[in-house]
Amino acid sequence: MKSRVEASIEFSFKGETHKISARIDLDAMMEKQGTLPDIHRLLAAESRIDTYSYMYEVMEVQEVTFADAEGLAVECLVGDQFDFEKFESLWKENSVAMVLGPIAKKHFDVDDLEQRPEIKAALVEAFNAGKST
Repeated sequence: MKSRVEASIEFSFKGETHKISARIDLDAMMEKQGTLPDIHRLLAAESRIDTYSYMYEVMEVQEVTFADAEGLAVECLVGDQFDFEKFESLWKENSVAMVLGPIAKKHFDVDDLEQRPEIKAALVEAFNAGKST
C-alpha cells in the first residue's frame, strides 16, 4: 500500500481566506529525494504561490494540518500532526526490508525476517556496510 497523507493549510491574506490542501505521495517523495520536502513549499507550488511573495510568508507561519493517512503514514499521524522523522525512519527501514526479504528467502529459507532477528541483524549490518563503501 502506498504511503500518502492529506496536508492542509488555511490562512488569510489581503482580507481573503485561503484554504490549500494536497494529497502527498510520501513514497514518491522519499524515492525521489531521500527525504520529505518542506510541506509549506509543496503546498505553495500546488497552489501556484510564489515562494518569494508576501503571501507565501503569511502562509508559512501557519500550521499545516494532516489527515487521511495511508500505508506507513498511518503510524505517523497523531491527531492532525504528522511525525516526519518517524515516517522517514520507518520508510527507510521498510525499504531495506524489501531488499533483504528475498535474500533471506533465497539463502536461508526465511519468509519473515522478524521471526529470525539474528539473521535480520546480520543482513542489515552487511547492507549498511555495503552502502558505506
